[in-house]
Amino acid sequence: MMRHYSRTALRRLYVRQAGQRRSFPSSTASSGIISDSVERFRNETFSSRRCFSDNLLGYSPMASKPDTASANKETKMPTAHEVSTSGGVWAPTSAKRDKITELKIALEEGQETLDDAATPGQKLDLDLTDGLIAIVNVVDQGGRSQDLLLDEFDVWLEKNESNLPEQLDRSQWEEYLTRVSQHAETLQHRRSTECLREVRDFYEWEQTGDDGDDEALAKVNDLHPSAEAFDGCVLRLQFGLVQAAADHLAKSWDELTTMTDADIDRAAVRDAELESQASTLSRDKMHAVLRAFATGTCADSVEALWKLTDRDDDGLLDQVEMDRVATLSLVPVQNALETLFKDCIEAYPVRAELPSLDEEDEVEPKSPGWRARRLEKKAKKRLLKLFSNAIKCHFEDEVEMPHRLRCIYAWSDKAHQDNATESVLVDSHGASSVLGAAGRKRYVELEPKISHPEFLEVQQEHFTHLDHVGAEIMKSFREDLLVDQGKGRQNQELMR
Repeated sequence: MMRHYSRTALRRLYVRQAGQRRSFPSSTASSGIISDSVERFRNETFSSRRCFSDNLLGYSPMASKPDTASANKETKMPTAHEVSTSGGVWAPTSAKRDKITELKIALEEGQETLDDAATPGQKLDLDLTDGLIAIVNVVDQGGRSQDLLLDEFDVWLEKNESNLPEQLDRSQWEEYLTRVSQHAETLQHRRSTECLREVRDFYEWEQTGDDGDDEALAKVNDLHPSAEAFDGCVLRLQFGLVQAAADHLAKSWDELTTMTDADIDRAAVRDAELESQASTLSRDKMHAVLRAFATGTCADSVEALWKLTDRDDDGLLDQVEMDRVATLSLVPVQNALETLFKDCIEAYPVRAELPSLDEEDEVEPKSPGWRARRLEKKAKKRLLKLFSNAIKCHFEDEVEMPHRLRCIYAWSDKAHQDNATESVLVDSHGASSVLGAAGRKRYVELEPKISHPEFLEVQQEHFTHLDHVGAEIMKSFREDLLVDQGKGRQNQELMR
């Protein structure tokens, strides 16, 4: 079970148990305050907890193409272990993980993790990252479903349903989503940014249940962080997701309404005319997407986007549409996380010391001089660059999402067309071929469509990253941060 605690309260408990009343410098924020076993567990969790599909190698493009012509041939989905041991095109490691391994080998005596080797300033960055991870883990699982602001937003959506037609054209779609984005931003700002000042104080670890120290800590009431501050951060991210989803959907009209080549080919086989772009989109499906990003899990967002993309309501999508759903589920999370990260580093200086243990002390940092302001600006710029790189590269390059999606489509046992490709001869003008018909003919290969349950069957084995998008991005950012910090320490040693 994941529990959230306050770093300040943990330090206070440590002092109380030791029978002393002394303040610890910020360099002991991560180590030397919590017991070695708890700290070791936390760092091993972040460094070693990976999806089972992280070792997935994929299938070799040099292998023979599977026979899809046989209608009765059953498709067997390989497991991640089978794919890994068979060899393929995906590297089982990466340059980033190799560098992390190199840095771990270079640890000095008494240092068990890279967190132990971090300098006091670097520990502050790691604390900020851990606090954001605690927030994101809650939001990925649905966030806070019971709150007055969330209820107010749901009532606002229901009120607007009666004022909108069931099918929205382009102008109505973009205008309404702009209003949704503005309303979500208003509700988000109803929560003060003061809660973001305490992000570095949020602490999370998984209790094993058989560790006496963990049980003792769990029984202390004052270990929990301020519920108001933590819930405020969670709600800000939830409304940030709604705002980012509304903004992205408003810009995605062409992507959502443009017919795929497979749809045009199927219409040609049926000798039917099909417009290249749909003229309307469903209001109810759009509201389902907004509610999924507000109070649903990552899987709920994928399912709602699947239904929005499925214009004929048969539950089936082409491979291109399936890829589109996965991309649409990522972009709002990426944009919302980037906004939250910027707000966090602006709410409290990233190089200011943690608050004192004494409750009566002020948490306002002292006014910095010009040198401190320059270091602060440089640190913020570096953090923003690392976070932007993690958002841009993690799913596209490190997870290799396009290749995983191709594997999901290829390995799924599709009931449509008995999981076989159909070749149909049609006229160049679209009419089905008949004997004696004049004009140029062409073959059209109709690939089978995939349903959402068939997609989930393979995705939950080979692409579990899609079930916790925010946590995946934050995990990648933390690894990038450890690598950047390790390189900095190596460069300082070389200069020395």
